[in-house]
Amino acid sequence: MADLLSCDQGANKFYRHSGFSADVKESFAGPGSNLICVAWDGDNLLSADLGTNRVYKHDGFSATIDTFLSLTRQGIGWDGTNLLSATPSTIYRHVGFSTTIDTSINSPHIQAVDLAWTGTDLISMDQNNETVYLHDGFSETIQQSFQVTGNGFGVDWHDGNLYTADPNSKIIYKRSGFSATILGQFTFSAATTPTALAFMSVELFTVTLQYKQAGGAFVDVTSELGDTGASIGLGSKTCYWDDPGQDRANVEISDAQVQLTLVPDANNEGTHSVNVTSATQLSAGDGTGTQGDVKVEYEIA
Repeated sequence: MADLLSCDQGANKFYRHSGFSADVKESFAGPGSNLICVAWDGDNLLSADLGTNRVYKHDGFSATIDTFLSLTRQGIGWDGTNLLSATPSTIYRHVGFSTTIDTSINSPHIQAVDLAWTGTDLISMDQNNETVYLHDGFSETIQQSFQVTGNGFGVDWHDGNLYTADPNSKIIYKRSGFSATILGQFTFSAATTPTALAFMSVELFTVTLQYKQAGGAFVDVTSELGDTGASIGLGSKTCYWDDPGQDRANVEISDAQVQLTLVPDANNEGTHSVNVTSATQLSAGDGTGTQGDVKVEYEIA
C-alpha cells in the first residue's frame, strides 16, 4: 500500500493523502518560503525550495530536517540510490544525496520541472510545452512523449502507472501505464497550487483483539480487528464478540478489558506497538449465539 504525497506551492505546504484520494492524513508547512517539488527516497521526504535555494532531506514524513543541499532546482526525483534534479535546461543524476554530480543530460525542451523514475527509465515533465517524456534509462533518448491536458507540472510513477498534477485545475490524474489514458482522477480543492507528486510506502499490520472475561483471563473475540489494512497512526474497528456459555448481556466492555496484539506484514521495518485508546460496547452478547458489538479505537506507533 502507498500514500500519495503532494506539495502546494501556493500554500507552501506538504500533504500526505490517504492512498490516491483527496482525503488528507496529515500536512505541515515547508521549510522555506517557496516550496516547489517533492520526492520520496524510500524512508524520507525530499523537497526543493526556490526561496531558500535548497534541497532538503526530512526525517521521514515530518517537518524535521535531517540535512540539506545548497542547490536551486525546479524538480527532483529519486532513482532508488541517487538524487535526480532539474534546472530548466539540464537534468542531473547525483551521487547519493549529495551535491556531487554523477552525470547530466540536456532537458528535452526548455522548462524541465518535476521528475520521476520507473525503476529503469527517467520521466520528466516540461512546463513550457506541457509535455511528459519517457527517457531511455538516464539519457537524452526519448522513448515516448505526450502532451497533458491543462497545465503540466507534477509527475510520478507508481506501481506501473503514471501520475500527473495540474496546478491550475487542481486535478491529480492516474494514467494507464505511460499514456494519456486516464484511469482515475480527483480534484484537490484543499490545495492552492498542487505542483509536485510522490508516493510513500505504508507499513501495514494485522491487529487482533481479545477481551477479558469475568474470570480474569483474556479470550479471543470471534472476529479479527484491523484485518491486514491497519497502518501507523490512529485507527478504529467495530467487531463482534460472543463468550459461549456466559451471559454477557449486562457486562460493559471498557478500555481495561481489551488487549490488542500487533502483527506486522513481512516487509515492515522497525519495532512498533499498539495501544487501546478507547473501547465501547455497542450491543451485548448473551452467550447463546447472540453476538455483541464493540468499537475499539487504537493507535499504532
